[in-house]
Order: sequence, then C-alpha cells, then structure tokens
Amino acid sequence: MENISDNNFSGKIMLQDGFNRKLNYLRLSITEKCNLQCIYCMPGEGICPDSNQNEIPFNEYLKLCKILVNLGINRIRITGGEPLLRPGLPSFIKSLKNLSSNLSVYLTTNAILLDRFFEEAVSNNSFPDGINISLDALDPKKLSKINSQGLQGLNGLQDPEQIISQVDKLLEKNILVKINCVPITGYNDDELVPLAMLARDRKIDVRFIELMPIGSAANYKNILGMETAGKIEKALGHLEFHKTDNNEAGPAIYYKLPGFKGRIGFINPISHVFCDTCNRLRLSSRGKLKLCLSSDNELDLIDLIRNGCTDNEIIDLIVEFVKNKPHHHDLFNNKNNVGMFKIGG
Repeated sequence: MENISDNNFSGKIMLQDGFNRKLNYLRLSITEKCNLQCIYCMPGEGICPDSNQNEIPFNEYLKLCKILVNLGINRIRITGGEPLLRPGLPSFIKSLKNLSSNLSVYLTTNAILLDRFFEEAVSNNSFPDGINISLDALDPKKLSKINSQGLQGLNGLQDPEQIISQVDKLLEKNILVKINCVPITGYNDDELVPLAMLARDRKIDVRFIELMPIGSAANYKNILGMETAGKIEKALGHLEFHKTDNNEAGPAIYYKLPGFKGRIGFINPISHVFCDTCNRLRLSSRGKLKLCLSSDNELDLIDLIRNGCTDNEIIDLIVEFVKNKPHHHDLFNNKNNVGMFKIGG
C-alpha cells in the first residue's frame, strides 16, 4: 500500500453543518459490485463481480480519508456493494487505522467471502473494530428469495449456517459483531424471531432496519419497527430499553431480553426519523461526497485530487459543502431512484 505523506493542514477543524451538528462518521463505499442481488438494493440486471466498473484505487481513498480524518472524522465504515470483493481489503483497513490512533474502522458485508477475508486479516493483523453482517433470514429458501432473484454467475449464495459459524470465529477474536436484517412484508415476516434468537447465546447485536423507499426497495412493503418489536416480545418476552454509551454513535435503539447475552436493536428511519442527531457523511464508490441518503447534492472529491487541488483547497470546499446538509431526509415525499448499492449501504 502506498504511503500517504503528512500534509501541512491549516489547523484542526471539526466538520459542522448549518444546524450545528458535528459530523464525525464517514460511510465509505469501495465498490458498486456485489455477489448478491437483494431485492431492496440491486437492480434487476445486477452488477456482477466481473463487471468493468472502474474502481478507485485504495491509495486515492486513503488520500481522501486522510483529509477527512484531519477534519474530525473518527469513525469510518467500509461498505459497498460487497466490499469483500475488493482484493487487498485487509491491507487497506490496516492503512486506514494507521491514519490516526483515534480512528475506528468498521465493515459491512454479506459474509459470503468472510472466510477468505478472515484468513487474510489474521495474517496481516488487520481486523476492523467491528463487522456488520447483512442477513435477512435463516431459512435458506426464504433468504434466496430476497437476495438472489435468479441472477446467474454470482460468487455463491449466503449459507446461514456457515455465516453463523463465521460469527462465532469473529467473536473468538473479540471482534464486535452486529447482524442486520431488513424486514419485508411477505418475505421474512416469520424469520424475525429466529434471527433475534441469535443474540440469546452470543454477545452480538441483532438489529432490524426499516426498509427505506430507495431504488428498487420502493417496490416492496416495509415492516415498521414497532410491529417487529411486537412479534419479538410476543415470542421472547419484554424488551427492556438498554442505554448505550457515548461511543455508540448511530441511530440504533437497543433493548435487552430476559436471559439473552446480546441485544436487540431497531433502526427506524421511517417511523421515527432520527435526523436531528445525524453525524454522518457518505463517500460513494465514485468518489463523491454525499450529505444524505435522499439528497442529490454531491462534491466530487476524487476529481479534485486528480486535478491537483491542494489539501487546504479541498478542506475549504468540504467545510463549505457540509453546511448544506439537509435537516432531515425527504424519503416521504421524494423517493430516491438511485439504488442503495450506488450510495453505499
């Protein structure tokens, strides 16, 4: 991995938008490609791993992340598409973590290629601080109905049993693990309780995320968090609110169940808009800085560095740009036709 030299920055600046929200969390998408084709994310034709999308080299991501870290970003989550499709990811994670001792790096994946990544991470000593695994059902047939859509030529399908075995390996390495499920009416209604049960004997978080009308997801009916919670309480007992610490910067609300080692979480962007406390920015796999999932407003950072802009020039542009971050998403009135795979999951 190319070394990123120190730059002469004009001084430490904390990114802040026009509503005085501190922005310290970056979701970094490193590819649009995926080896699944989930109905709420990927278009009908899919973007297979062997497609010819020109991906940004890791050294250019590092240059951008160096600037953003110097602007107060202290949490980076690597997303896609499916980030494990990018060769050299463990080394990239290690290089990211070397940018600052205060930086935490996380990863979101569908876990199909997690076994290969695990081996590389062990040999490179380059594990992220936490891994989120997208898993929408434990029944293989129901899972396939959600994430394959009959697309041919993919690098395999999710095997729930294998994924759970990978979760246990990660826990042995003291890696923070979260399971993310998107409840969809008619697809995984009866899978929500079995998924929640994964947290009974494991110290993990199982989280249920309300489906947002973004791209192809607008064609399906969501299950609101309150309804999901009701199903879980009816089957497993009272959900007791669990106060999170200050290090858990994010929109999830967590609960404990009687006798459970782990927690149950809910992320409810539709029924309980949490934009007032939003602390995140997004960098797409095409190098564009985005202010919000539902906003088309972008700043082309990769174009800036390739055209020779200095770090201080880019800093000035970013500081001004983030002031335009909208107060809240507009998913109720303005359905976003761009798929989540292009924005970064």
